[in-house]
Amino acid sequence: MTHWIKTQDGQEYAIRFTQVVYIQLSSMEDIPSNQIQKFLSGFASWPLSRVYRFYWLAFKNGARKENKDFDMTEEDFMYWVNDDETIFPQILKAMELSSPTEQKKTAPRAATTGKR
Repeated sequence: MTHWIKTQDGQEYAIRFTQVVYIQLSSMEDIPSNQIQKFLSGFASWPLSRVYRFYWLAFKNGARKENKDFDMTEEDFMYWVNDDETIFPQILKAMELSSPTEQKKTAPRAATTGKR
């Protein structure tokens, strides 16, 4: 699911937390495929540079899906998020809404069929 982050100056950027982001991150961090789940479950203990890389990849993934340009370098991205205090809380909210648990809560219920 694509979420939109609105900056202080009114621009909107797509962000997507999908399996592609996790695969790209694990590849960039040289994590073997049999260790990906363990790697991802340790999110709370990741160094900030890895967290920012993860978010940067999610923005790149969102831009690709929405056919938008997102050509910031990782370093530019860190400064961008740091300089606009509205971005980070929106990233956290988008990540929360992208979690499988949250998606189940907000998904419309399927119509039930059956005879009474």
